[in-house]
Amino acid sequence: MKKAGKTGLVVASLGLMSSLGAHAEGPSFYALIDGGVASSSVSGSGKNLGSSKTEFVTGGYAPTFAGMKYEKPIEGGLTVGAQLEQGFLLTPDNTGDRWAFGNGNILNRQANLYLKSSMGTVVVGTQPNIAFNTVLLGDPRFGSNYGSSLAMIDIAGKLNTVDDASISYTAPTFSGLTLAGQIVSQSKTTAAPSGTGYGQGPSGSGINHGARASATYTYEKFTGGLAYYSSAIPGTINSDATKSISASTNSGTILALTYKLEPVTLKFIGADQKVSYDNSPSSSYKVKTWGLGAVYAMGSKTTFDAGYYESNFDGTDTKTTTYAAGVQYKLTSNISAYGQLAKVDSKGSASFVPWNFTWYTVQGVGMAAGQSASTANIGLLFSFF
Repeated sequence: MKKAGKTGLVVASLGLMSSLGAHAEGPSFYALIDGGVASSSVSGSGKNLGSSKTEFVTGGYAPTFAGMKYEKPIEGGLTVGAQLEQGFLLTPDNTGDRWAFGNGNILNRQANLYLKSSMGTVVVGTQPNIAFNTVLLGDPRFGSNYGSSLAMIDIAGKLNTVDDASISYTAPTFSGLTLAGQIVSQSKTTAAPSGTGYGQGPSGSGINHGARASATYTYEKFTGGLAYYSSAIPGTINSDATKSISASTNSGTILALTYKLEPVTLKFIGADQKVSYDNSPSSSYKVKTWGLGAVYAMGSKTTFDAGYYESNFDGTDTKTTTYAAGVQYKLTSNISAYGQLAKVDSKGSASFVPWNFTWYTVQGVGMAAGQSASTANIGLLFSFF
């Protein structure tokens, strides 16, 4: 628990709280809170998305959440536990769409029971999508909400970050290899997708059924991850019994690679995704994304990160490129100051391309072909684990 707090943002981002380290019996509380100021703008020809805007934002680098975990050893070498986690905004929610911070429900990020033993771990309930954990493993910028792979993989590729009504199993690590699987079923109050049609948001409440599988292998300085996912999303039924949003099936493969060359860690992320609309085959598409970058730890307090990303839509001329870099400085054991710059260019004929993962909390939700989006963001990150 305390080890995660000392290493700060990197561990907090990669872990997603799916497995906090072993701790004494009883409740453990944790929190990750990110607030700052972002100045963003969309420029270029075509669709006018407004002038530049400077505003206070929640989560420039990381999602904001707080939670509690409780576990207790029982007979037979078993440990039972429960985890509750709430994502929230530091600003008023005037849009009804919290996107990367969890929906408006109570315990929107985690609400689960789990059982651990020497045979592995079983988790039942609302929990992280194990395929998304693989994305965080390989993203050069820890999955920053500005200038990372998340905008294209999670919004355009429709990979949700949290799965409701799911069951996962993680096998014990053997010779550096860890295998995991997850099944998602329809919850009692399944919600239809919302927004622009790109993604159903972070929660999996809009999923009829789905499956995920992942494999992670570590050998000395190298770590590699491979994940596959598939989700079925129901369409929206209007009062006149017509569908306003076509049902879809989303699937993809995620590859993550990291290699440590102290004090530098090299990272690669790749994703091959497909979105298929049942009633609108012409709207179906594939998107391929890759990113390459590095993290440089300068001493015990300062960390630099930088990444370059490309995304291409199969069957069209649409292409996006992202350049981004950031720095984090640890003020205390729990508080870090950060700054980051990101620039996203859209080329081709697409009328809507996502360019950040903070959704409606910033200027614009997307950009059109021939446009560029730029962001400068500074803030403070509080981590307590």
